[in-house]
Amino acid sequence: MSDASNLLVPTFPAKHVKASLTHFTNAVNDFGQGDWEGSIAKTGKFVEAILKAIATHCGVTFESGRKFKPDKLMNALGQLALAVC
Repeated sequence: MSDASNLLVPTFPAKHVKASLTHFTNAVNDFGQGDWEGSIAKTGKFVEAILKAIATHCGVTFESGRKFKPDKLMNALGQLALAVC
């Protein structure tokens, strides 16, 4: 495990941490190679993985697969009191 993963896994689910770090690394690599569209797509996946990690940590349930709606999840997280998470 990487240092970042070791820091994050005690708090967040390992599958979301792994996905986040993978998507971030891939986005940085694509950006460095000048693949702007690929970098943007992978950055979106990174944000989605982070959003899912935060929601899981806060106990907010969400749909999986094609039923997943980021805006719905962001609104649900926004309704939580800060002390819940």
